[in-house]
Amino acid sequence: MNRYEAYKNQQFDLLAFGIERRADLCSYFCTPVGAEIIGWTGVDGIHYCLIPGLGEMVFAISPMNDPGKYVHPVAKSFDDFLRLLLACHGNAAIEQCWQWSKEQFENFLTAEQLCGATNEAARLLSQQTGLTPLKQPYAYICQLQKTFNDRLIPYGEEYYNLLAEETIVESDDQIAHEQAVSQWAVYFEGNFWTKEHTDMPCQEVAIEKHFHWAGRKWYIPSLYICEQGLVVDMLMRVDVASMQRFLEKWHVTTKNEHSFTPEQRRQMAAENPLAFHFRLMLHDNGEELSPQHSCATTYMPSLTETEDELPTQIISHYHLSPLDGWAIYRSTYAWTATQQRQITNLAITVTHQPNFLPGATFVVKAANETHTFINPVTNIQHTLSVQEFKSLHHPHGQFATFPSHYILMTFSLEPDLPQSQFAITDSLESDIPPNQPGKGNGLNYSYASSIGIIGGADGPTAILCGAPNEANGLHATCSSLRFAPITMVKWQTSFRAKQKKAITVTLI
Repeated sequence: MNRYEAYKNQQFDLLAFGIERRADLCSYFCTPVGAEIIGWTGVDGIHYCLIPGLGEMVFAISPMNDPGKYVHPVAKSFDDFLRLLLACHGNAAIEQCWQWSKEQFENFLTAEQLCGATNEAARLLSQQTGLTPLKQPYAYICQLQKTFNDRLIPYGEEYYNLLAEETIVESDDQIAHEQAVSQWAVYFEGNFWTKEHTDMPCQEVAIEKHFHWAGRKWYIPSLYICEQGLVVDMLMRVDVASMQRFLEKWHVTTKNEHSFTPEQRRQMAAENPLAFHFRLMLHDNGEELSPQHSCATTYMPSLTETEDELPTQIISHYHLSPLDGWAIYRSTYAWTATQQRQITNLAITVTHQPNFLPGATFVVKAANETHTFINPVTNIQHTLSVQEFKSLHHPHGQFATFPSHYILMTFSLEPDLPQSQFAITDSLESDIPPNQPGKGNGLNYSYASSIGIIGGADGPTAILCGAPNEANGLHATCSSLRFAPITMVKWQTSFRAKQKKAITVTLI
């Protein structure tokens, strides 16, 4: 809140726009609990405030309005509030916008423009803050008020004592109907592409946090307050030129993206500018919220073949340049019993989860072979000594149409590496079993594990290979499955990339 802090420190004032400070802490029956008052208009008790738990969103409180119409959101952030003051030549149009048509609003602004003193104040405020008037202020305020859930406003006991509940609470159907008008709505359940929702839209709170981490630029534009918890959008900027070089090198199109070999796909994953893995943890006053689900999509101006309009809509809503590339992540977190939507100190921790970088490949035909290769992460040379190289066969019973031949290889590594830092897998995928609807358990399997399969009671199950035997220091791995016996395997080495130091960013 840089400009808001400057305002509180009296580096500038808003008196010329009809908003004055007061030393007293006077409030009205309809002033939300814990409200931080920005200023007063001096007429009918009208004042502007921030509300705890709703970020920088600015609200207008009008005690003389009709029941249920006392409090309205007018700006997503204090910066936007200042830009509205510049556009509207004062606060009156902002406070009354909720009850006016566009024509009434614009007629009022035309009359306000006749005041030269206000125009000079706008020029001075622009000079002091570096802000410009907000374009289309009427549409901005209306959109914000249409999507806002009034139930998020915390009122005091006096408010409820003075008003009958039926005069201030609309039915769920009415609220859902009003909020459905918005083209932009975020929900706790579902993902980017879910069309039908049974829960209520969440309340957007502008965050606008930019930060650098792991050599990349990140942006958290907004979080969303929901009945069930919080939704956070986080975007990673992707260099368009790097992405274009990647696509040209591999000749990737939306039509051939599934035609590459497993070895090619592993190398592509290591080079893809969009491939960056991390984990988000959200903390409110030090208490971690429970992560629920997440989804991701990408926006890349060079990929014009896609018919998905969603990334473009996201870029437009957050006012981002359509010339940049973005990886877009959305994560949801459930309230704990003690939080109950009262946000006090919200922070997010981003932890790197490094992927595995493909290394050398080598062919093994028998035991007692040795192979050397370089770890691409550390540049250290390792020697692999094959101890066992067994051709095995495991019938699958009712799943007899599945491939059942594989190789079990045990080996030692010098210098040794823990399982978490490297992997050796078959460079080829398993043979694909034929689809046979109606047989076995009725499932149509299109592939088998690329690590190794052992038959289970309910069909094939994967076994984890590569763990060292503590007694003799050996590692083990299995090839992919084949219909015919195997005499040689081309193995693929992979090494875990270096982990970047985690970062914690304060949101509220």
